[in-house]
Amino acid sequence: AEVRPLAAPLMAGPGEAELLKALGDLSGAGRVILDAARAASSGELLQEFVSQKIGQLAGMIPLYVKFLNSLHVQKRSDAEDLWKAFYHSTSVQDEVEDLMQFELEWNSFLSDVDARLKTDCFQAQLSMGKQVPGHMTFTDVRSEKEVRLEEFLHQEKLLLVLLRHFA
Repeated sequence: AEVRPLAAPLMAGPGEAELLKALGDLSGAGRVILDAARAASSGELLQEFVSQKIGQLAGMIPLYVKFLNSLHVQKRSDAEDLWKAFYHSTSVQDEVEDLMQFELEWNSFLSDVDARLKTDCFQAQLSMGKQVPGHMTFTDVRSEKEVRLEEFLHQEKLLLVLLRHFA
C-alpha cells in the first residue's frame, strides 16, 4: 500500500461577509474618532485639542491594525487587492466608497487643523534638507511655553519631534 503524506489544508482568505464587516467596522469606528476630534477642536478649543487631546487621533492605528488582521493581510495594498476581487458586489462597492469618503473627511479635517494652526503662528519656510535655525521658536505642547530651538541644543541627548501633519 502506498502511503501519501497528508496535504496541509489550504487557508481560504476572507470571504465577502468578512470583508464587508471589516470595511464597515473601520469606517464606523473611524467616524467616531473623527467626530470626537471635530468636536474637541471646534472654535476656540483648537489649542486645547492640539496640546491635550490630539492623541485621540492615534486611535486610528489599532483600528487599521484590526482591519488588516481581520483580512489576514499585512499591507493596505493587499487589502485593496482583496476588495478588488469582490468589487463585483454592490455591497462591497458601497463599503469601499464609504471608507474612501471617510478617509477624505479625515484628511480634510487634518488639513483644516493645520490651516487653523498656521493662522496662529509664525511660518518659517523650510524645505527638505534645510537646517532649522536655532532662533526659531516653537510651542511646547505640554507646557504651552514658547521655546527656542537653541535652548535644547546644549543637552547631551535630545529627541526632537517636529509635527506638521498629524497623519
